[in-house]
Amino acid sequence: MKIILTIFFIFYLLTKPTLIPQEECNLRTISQSIPPIVWYEQTIDGENQPSIVTRFFHNKSNIFMSQFTKCYAHSFEPVEVYLSIGLIGLFFWANFIYEILIKKNWWLIAVFLSIPVLTIFISDPRITSYAYKIFAMIGFAYFLKRVK
Repeated sequence: MKIILTIFFIFYLLTKPTLIPQEECNLRTISQSIPPIVWYEQTIDGENQPSIVTRFFHNKSNIFMSQFTKCYAHSFEPVEVYLSIGLIGLFFWANFIYEILIKKNWWLIAVFLSIPVLTIFISDPRITSYAYKIFAMIGFAYFLKRVK
């Protein structure tokens, strides 16, 4: 019975279409967002404040890191994960996270946390989707091992 469930689940994940997220997050979009944000934040400070003080508090590196962090966190949103792997996959993806945190499997935690960074640098959102499918399959294996 486990073999049939395994084949069914793997077939389900492999045939589920990979949906590209609505919001594109990569280095190009992060860099493009910097000038409007700097301009907006400078206009909030007003005309009386010296521009050196304004540029000190609203600099490009802070804005870049803020946008980078938003893109990184965006890939862990449950809706994005659901669009990639579906409801059943989301259950086993959460089981995967639970198992690697309980067992303190540091190398899997590092891989799990580094996948969104690859997506930002390589500019291909399908990397995260395929990785989440693999993580859901590993979570399914953990689930089968626990059920026996």
